Amino acid sequence: MILFKKRTSPHVSLWMLVLAVFTIYSCNKKVNVSRGAEKVEPGLFLELPDFCPTPDAFSIAPDGSLILSCPNYAEKTVRGTIIKIRHDRSVINLGPVPGIKPSTFGAPMGIDHGPDGELYVCVNQGADNGSILKMTFKQDTLIKTEVIAHGINGPNGLKVKGQAIYVTTPKLPKIKGEKNTSGIYRFLLSDRNVHVNNDFSDPNLIFTTQTDNPVRQFGLDGLAFDQEGNLVAGDFGDGIIYRLELSEQGRVIGEKVLADLPDSTGIDGMLFDSKDNLFVVGFSQNQLWKIDKKGNSSMIVQSPDTNGEKGGLDQPVDLVIFQEKIIISNFDLMTDPDMVNTAHDKPYTLSYLYF
Repeated sequence: MILFKKRTSPHVSLWMLVLAVFTIYSCNKKVNVSRGAEKVEPGLFLELPDFCPTPDAFSIAPDGSLILSCPNYAEKTVRGTIIKIRHDRSVINLGPVPGIKPSTFGAPMGIDHGPDGELYVCVNQGADNGSILKMTFKQDTLIKTEVIAHGINGPNGLKVKGQAIYVTTPKLPKIKGEKNTSGIYRFLLSDRNVHVNNDFSDPNLIFTTQTDNPVRQFGLDGLAFDQEGNLVAGDFGDGIIYRLELSEQGRVIGEKVLADLPDSTGIDGMLFDSKDNLFVVGFSQNQLWKIDKKGNSSMIVQSPDTNGEKGGLDQPVDLVIFQEKIIISNFDLMTDPDMVNTAHDKPYTLSYLYF
């Protein structure tokens, strides 16, 4: 397990010499950001039905359809669910997500399909009561649910790589200290009923870091794998994106800072394109960022406070490549003072842009 603290990207001084830059001051952190990228305006991909008022994470199913988790925190009377979006943009509700205890239900967040074609899901049910589930569907009907791990505090992002599942936990309050500690867990697809303690005693905890930003003590969130198999994860509160080198056994054997965005960004979901450019949503500021292999960062979308009806980013939370477009889910829920969003309102939307 590696515990390390925030540092500044080593690429900053280099690209200051070759790009026009401007300086952003956020929570006393100076960040240099390229102005070279031309801004683009996203469009409206889909207006979601009332059973998905809080869209979250994406995965592409084996049949090529788009799967979306809907934790539905905004509407207490609407259960969290998983939905399927066909190529013609019709929507199927695959049904609520079961909780650990019988006859209970959870709020699904990070999702991904494994090489077995099954869906792996982060499920939240309160503090220290989250789980990782394997959900098997047949003809759009849930036929089997298996518990990979349980007892996790707020599992958030999830990616499958090979025969393993990587999961972020933005808060590990059992690890005491002046700053919030967050972490990344690794489980095998074959694991069942692994109990998580949410502290350093967990053998599945492969990486931790601390968040410096006093305004937003919320840590590791979005994650993705680059073309070389490195695990990349972002600290929501600090705006830092880490690149982690993994051993064949999935342990962290090397680390570096890929990029250091403004603290106020609220980096969340992320994905790599075929050229290893990293696209990252800025949850707090209605932004989309592009980061190249050298760590040079450009903001390519900046939406004002909006209800999303024309496709503007409305608290973007995750993104996926689907039908040769980047599709972005709009969470549209939190209204904290350091965030652009001021209200949860209809329509419930997915945005898109070409890249």
